[in-house]
Amino acid sequence: MLKRAFLGLLALSLSLVGVQVLAAAPASAAPRVVYYDASRAGEFATNFAQAAQIWNSSVTNVRLQAGSPATVVIYVDNGWPRAYVTGLGSGRIYMGRQAVDQGYNRTRIATHEWGTSSACRTTVPAAART
Repeated sequence: MLKRAFLGLLALSLSLVGVQVLAAAPASAAPRVVYYDASRAGEFATNFAQAAQIWNSSVTNVRLQAGSPATVVIYVDNGWPRAYVTGLGSGRIYMGRQAVDQGYNRTRIATHEWGTSSACRTTVPAAART
């Protein structure tokens, strides 16, 4: 009971400063499907598909799926990877080549950016830690 009250206060506090947090869905609820478009992700499209599979095997209340209507669009450029969140389960992800050029793992970057775009924890699920 105390834990639930604490989590409620934490979520309220975070929402007041503009941070959105995915709430755990009841066990009987169907997962929320977030459709994404990786057609602009260039050579990283496969990495984002792998990262979506990693998240899908790690969480039960959200399912990432390529398709339409896409609420998350993935781009590639020469900068640093980043995500611009426009709402819960919507926004833009940029897979910047700069991190890859510096030796960072492509799938780990993609997995991290999925988490950022979903307002999830920033630790990468164990399946992506290589």
